[in-house]
Amino acid sequence: EQLRTYADPRRDPRGWLPSIAYLALVGPEELPAEGPAEREAGWHPVDDLPELALDHETIVDDGLWRLRARVTEKTWFLRIAGALLPAAFTLGQAQRLYAALAGEAVDAANFRRDVKATGLLVDTGEVHSDGPGRPGRLYRRL
Repeated sequence: EQLRTYADPRRDPRGWLPSIAYLALVGPEELPAEGPAEREAGWHPVDDLPELALDHETIVDDGLWRLRARVTEKTWFLRIAGALLPAAFTLGQAQRLYAALAGEAVDAANFRRDVKATGLLVDTGEVHSDGPGRPGRLYRRL
């Protein structure tokens, strides 16, 4: 989705150069390879970015704000961000994705209640173990 157009004539000392920023969620397997080293382009965690040119830090901040605002809508989370989950997933897996996108921890009971209330999940009747503890029920998105 289009994030915003940045068109302040003072944003670039070389002259007026508008930028149109977009927000997209892409799974790690679909990320393009890093660019050539001489371009100094690469993938970085948003909490550990190198110094960015011009107003690019503002653009990143705006993108994070938009993502985190969207994620709080559980319906959007399941319909859009849920595409990053496997076809069948546990609520624990969904909660970890949600917390990563929201940038903060989330209460498990509230999260589970809220995503179930969307009506967008179907219980597959199967279970899956992510580690120690009781296996979690598997769900799929409608």
